[in-house]
Amino acid sequence: MKFRKKQTGASLLEVLIATLILSFGLLAMGIIMASAIQLPKLSAMKATATQLANSHIDRIRANAAGFKAGHYDQALSYDGTSTVPDLSDCSYPNCTPETLALMDRTFTLRALRQQLPAGGMLLQRDTTTGSTTSSDGHLWVIWQEPGSFNGLTNTATSDNCPSSVSAGFTDPVPRCVYIRFRI
Repeated sequence: MKFRKKQTGASLLEVLIATLILSFGLLAMGIIMASAIQLPKLSAMKATATQLANSHIDRIRANAAGFKAGHYDQALSYDGTSTVPDLSDCSYPNCTPETLALMDRTFTLRALRQQLPAGGMLLQRDTTTGSTTSSDGHLWVIWQEPGSFNGLTNTATSDNCPSSVSAGFTDPVPRCVYIRFRI
């Protein structure tokens, strides 16, 4: 009867398996690091959208007569491009609620296009409340996140976007911030 020598080193197969496990761990670490870098940028875009929406609502409150007359109603201005519109001018004393609303809408749209990728908005008045003293409004700020963020966003549906945006733009899916307000 012969006794075999005890193995003292690692076999090639054991080294390959250990290398494979280590590489999966490093790959997962790399994905986590990429997400950690991109998520603050996404958060900053959402914060910018919220700030611009609140600024526009403050402008609307300063011209409540123009809002109640429907001059702030904004059709969907998101088209997936970054074309910045010319600024409309409303000079005192020739400003009317209508021209002031036009100036406010173009000012906000310019800010959206300059600060958010392909920024746009949709504003609708809620005419079902029936109140003569106050009016409700719905404001959506819409933008397109850069392509490098696609892995972090849900491509099937969009967040808080109205159906006209969710159905019309599917690649890439736009992001939205929705704010309901009362004047």
